[in-house]
Amino acid sequence: MCPRMRYLTTLMLLVAPVSGVGQLPASVGPGTRVRVTSPFVRRQVATVASVSTESMAIVPEQPPRDTLAILLVELQRLEVSQGWKRDTWRGVGVGAVAGGITGAVIGAVTYRRPECDEGAFGCSVADFGPGGQAAIAGALGAIAGAVVGGVIGSLHTSEHWRGVKLQLSVGPAAGRRVGVALAGSTCR
Repeated sequence: MCPRMRYLTTLMLLVAPVSGVGQLPASVGPGTRVRVTSPFVRRQVATVASVSTESMAIVPEQPPRDTLAILLVELQRLEVSQGWKRDTWRGVGVGAVAGGITGAVIGAVTYRRPECDEGAFGCSVADFGPGGQAAIAGALGAIAGAVVGGVIGSLHTSEHWRGVKLQLSVGPAAGRRVGVALAGSTCR
């Protein structure tokens, strides 16, 4: 096909009236708690009221709780709630990192070379230098931080979300026909 015909065919398909038909998984139905993002709805947590092949009606969690209809072709992101869960392991991780860094910094900053008689056995064995003291203090800080973070994390819950893959088919609008006919002409 010559460049001129490609251009005309593309132009015809772009100006033809089209409609979108979306298909959501069976897990997204009335009563499902979702988080929706579209050009007209900014990351809204809502409950699904109804679903059709072209749109979805939701009732937002935040006032005003008026039912909103969103075309499936306009959905940019759709997430389904997986429920509320404790954040124990997240707290352990954050606490360990924060405690380790804090302990290492304090250990390095507070290092002092021990003052003792050179003949004493304990001086050469116990002095690991500023790096060694930072490592030991960092390890102790990480352990303490993990324990404290785990306790705080177990007291905190957050909602977990799973993204839904959106499937969309675009074609001619109902009752309209789009046709492309190519004649046997020669491109020059």
